Amino acid sequence: MSGIALGEKKLEVINSNINRVQRIDVENLNNFYSSKFLPYMIYLEPLLDRNYESSFKLPAPGSDKNYGYAFQWFAFALTLLIIFLRLGIKTHNDK
Repeated sequence: MSGIALGEKKLEVINSNINRVQRIDVENLNNFYSSKFLPYMIYLEPLLDRNYESSFKLPAPGSDKNYGYAFQWFAFALTLLIIFLRLGIKTHNDK
């Protein structure tokens, strides 16, 4: 198994219907669930089967999240500038 594991807990029970795994470990999942998991992934090719409709979309952050991060960093920079100027003025007046 490759990758980084954060802590000892590999499978977290959120509620009776939802569980969260840090990374997929087939042996760990087989020990937790009564069903048998196999180490295979199946990808459906929508062009080969006309009856298959894929409604899966990759989660992409909206522009609102990006504006929020930009505002956060500019506010942080402005705060640091104000602190820097304020400390600079105090030390300049003290001399």
